[in-house]
Amino acid sequence: PDFVETDDAVSLGDVTLHKPFVEKPVHGEDHNVWVYYPGYGGQEGGGSEDVAGGVKKLFRKKANKSSEFYPDHPGHVRRKGSF
Repeated sequence: PDFVETDDAVSLGDVTLHKPFVEKPVHGEDHNVWVYYPGYGGQEGGGSEDVAGGVKKLFRKKANKSSEFYPDHPGHVRRKGSF
């Protein structure tokens, strides 16, 4: 089946995942979890209070930080590794 990626979803064959969704590594010790947001906002129909696009990267806590948001990230899913 073909893999198709758009600004608001990813599809493989007949299965489509709409953003927002979480991409989690297969290995439990890998804490590099990414949350992908749709280009129009967090919920269908959008809204000014919703995140519009970008990726939030979650990681093992360092000092007082355990995540970082990248609003300009194009939102493409990772292609290397197992998720």
